[in-house]
Amino acid sequence: MLIAAPHPDGWLIDDAYVPGQHWVTGDGQLLWDSFAVDCAGATVRFVCPTYERQKGEFARHIGLELAESWWLMELANSGGGQAGAEIDLPGAAAVTVSAPPIYAPPGPILFLPALADATRALPAAIEQALKLGCAAVVVNQKAGDNASRTHLLKAGFRQHCEYYTGTV
Repeated sequence: MLIAAPHPDGWLIDDAYVPGQHWVTGDGQLLWDSFAVDCAGATVRFVCPTYERQKGEFARHIGLELAESWWLMELANSGGGQAGAEIDLPGAAAVTVSAPPIYAPPGPILFLPALADATRALPAAIEQALKLGCAAVVVNQKAGDNASRTHLLKAGFRQHCEYYTGTV
């Protein structure tokens, strides 16, 4: 099963499943080949949750490159606030976004698209998210940004998913 949707730059593969997780040596390649028949030459963004390691290995196998990772901190004190609020933090800008319906947390998510100064931004983001009633904080980390990775781990975030990009 492969769930793909048109994306402004090509295609977004939001989810995919292969029985037995035989991505590289089995059904995964057949699934990708079927997708490629209709989408050859298009750009693709492939979402790979970090707990599904075989999916990420497959993305690299087919020539996609890691573009970014999303780091997550779930918050216990949620239940308020609205999506769409722009938040100015020291060391980063942020916006509240609606949580994906499949998760349905009671409140928006505070999303940081980039970190200019992780040391200042992460504590401020957590504090602001709690005040806003956010269910979680999500930070986008560009591939190769090892400094942010260290700060995210120290602050208690966990790597949630990886985004691979390339051409079909």
